[in-house]
Amino acid sequence: MQFTYNNQTFELIIFTLAGSRFYGTHYDGKGSVDEQGDSREHPFHPEYISDQDFRGVFVADPDTKLGLTGTIDQIEVKKGKDGLIPQEQQDLIKDLNAKLGMDMPLDEDIALYEVKKFIGMALENNPNIMDLLFADDDAIFYSNDKGKKLLENRDVFISKKTKFTFSGYAMSQLKRVRGTVTYGKNTIDILYRALETKDIDDKWIRDNFKGLHEQKIRYLMNV
Repeated sequence: MQFTYNNQTFELIIFTLAGSRFYGTHYDGKGSVDEQGDSREHPFHPEYISDQDFRGVFVADPDTKLGLTGTIDQIEVKKGKDGLIPQEQQDLIKDLNAKLGMDMPLDEDIALYEVKKFIGMALENNPNIMDLLFADDDAIFYSNDKGKKLLENRDVFISKKTKFTFSGYAMSQLKRVRGTVTYGKNTIDILYRALETKDIDDKWIRDNFKGLHEQKIRYLMNV
């Protein structure tokens, strides 16, 4: 499937789901449940619904590799410094929507990798890339003959590096979580003591923490 970006034409060979909906950690709003009957409701923001993230692989025109137009190894949709999505990225999503029969918002999180870069990252057993390679069939929205050949031969990318790249990634995420939890609990401790001494009240918390009220702070303190 051909798509256009910045007046250049590329061939999309794989397009998959990614992010929280890929891992099954998403939220679907108030009152929602999954197939097992477990709640899909955010504990503090019941109306919150997770967005969708997508990843894909494309083949660039030989001119971008051999000519003077400059190479391109990745295409992303992301907000600029002004907080807006550039027009060429919006046009990309419109093009993909039309050709894939989808209805992605114009600010959807999308990352597309040129096949050479993708294979290089797969050979390094990059966790995000390996996840894409081993995605379940229902998470793959599109793949042509080239994409299917890549997916059918995904086992060739498995090596002993997998142990270290995945464990290293897991440890880095654990450190981030621990840092966030420590920061959050320190903040909650301060707020809790201020509530106890009546230096602040529930209204002050609502005004300064976007709806986080005393009951939620007390709940977190007891977790």
